[in-house]
Amino acid sequence: MAFRHSLTNELLSVSDAVAALPREHDRIVQSLLAHAIADRAVPDVVASALLSDRSAESRVLGLVRLTADLLDPADVERLLVDPGVLVRLWARQRYEEQGRDALSVYQDVAQGTGPVAVRARAYRGLVEAGGTVEHEATLDLVRSTEPPLKKAGLRLLTSCVAPADAPLLFETLRTGTNRVARLASEVLLEIPAAWSDADLLPLTSSPDPELRRRAWWLKRNRSGWDQTIADLEILLDHDPVLAALGRNMTIPQFAQPTEAQRDQLITLLPQVWPETWRNSRVAFAAGLRGEA
Repeated sequence: MAFRHSLTNELLSVSDAVAALPREHDRIVQSLLAHAIADRAVPDVVASALLSDRSAESRVLGLVRLTADLLDPADVERLLVDPGVLVRLWARQRYEEQGRDALSVYQDVAQGTGPVAVRARAYRGLVEAGGTVEHEATLDLVRSTEPPLKKAGLRLLTSCVAPADAPLLFETLRTGTNRVARLASEVLLEIPAAWSDADLLPLTSSPDPELRRRAWWLKRNRSGWDQTIADLEILLDHDPVLAALGRNMTIPQFAQPTEAQRDQLITLLPQVWPETWRNSRVAFAAGLRGEA
């Protein structure tokens, strides 16, 4: 409390603020220190203290407070591939104000031999700056064995995915990390007509419960009656943790199932509620109460 009082009342010197910033872990105090430096320090000190600070807020603040003519182009170029979205945004603005081309930097870094995480951020920055990545190059990223590049490719593919990409996406869904699998699922949801339950079979029939969970998540997020059917299917899973996922069931109120969905419901409902399925909310909403 006393430290915050010193900061807010400008009782702390600039040199003390600069020394304290790298060691501070309280986010509020970090912000106060960064603003104290930005408000009271000379430009060289602002640049050295803020542009390399671990807090994205500090790095943004440094770019905001320093005009293009006060910034070292090398510092700005480094921040073009910063992890922070706002940092990259302000770095691009300052870089362009310096008369330099951010797109060419992104292209060079993305296609270079630097750290894969930096290259992945370069691909994101390239698109943020209005550039494009060819579809085949995007698929090459998805095929990469490096998770950061694979994730970058999946994010890029969201805007240009084609039905022919579905097999690669299902392979990625099956073999990737949890985060990679979720991104692959999100891309597949952009092309729901390009895949069916048959494509989910290697996942739903897998002995690995994580793969069965991924199949449930993907099918459920097609929404409509697929969401209900996915929950009914997972309720029958022998893994109690997975079966519990189906308990928070959503039932469409204003849509009727297709014939294929009706067939699935007629098969699943007696397995889930053998004695009472005709009286279930699902059967009522689907118009199945009179079924044999």
